[in-house]
Amino acid sequence: ILNQISIFWCQVKSLLNERVELYKAKGLDGFPAVGIKRGVEIVVPYRQYLPRKFFRNFAFTAVIRPDDRQGGYLFAVVNPLDTVVDLGVLVESAGDNQTNITLLYTDSSKETDTKALASFLVPEFTKDWVKFALEIQEDNVVLYFRCIRFATRQ
Repeated sequence: ILNQISIFWCQVKSLLNERVELYKAKGLDGFPAVGIKRGVEIVVPYRQYLPRKFFRNFAFTAVIRPDDRQGGYLFAVVNPLDTVVDLGVLVESAGDNQTNITLLYTDSSKETDTKALASFLVPEFTKDWVKFALEIQEDNVVLYFRCIRFATRQ
């Protein structure tokens, strides 16, 4: 996995030099981060980072700082026609100082519409750095928000 991270970071550094929509930013605790302006699409073949057949149990982490409450996809792996999100995370405002974090997981060989596997309402974090993780174990999805086990969905 370290080799994949190294390859990914080299690609990001290359994009920073080529695209004005991406910029160097100061991240959490002063560490370097990549700023991504609204509307930019970073398209790479999913097979560079993900296996052909995805794992039944998996987890991932993110550290993000949204500049506004408009929301959007943190990432999305789409089917070949770009019509269904096979795997993705959507972060969007839920009104009244709340944000909705949704895990999307669809078998596009059987489904024609994107399916939400689990959604979580969390305190709003616009203009603040936040760490979160989603853990998928069998039939449970667990959200860790700000390093605390926040909620579980079945």
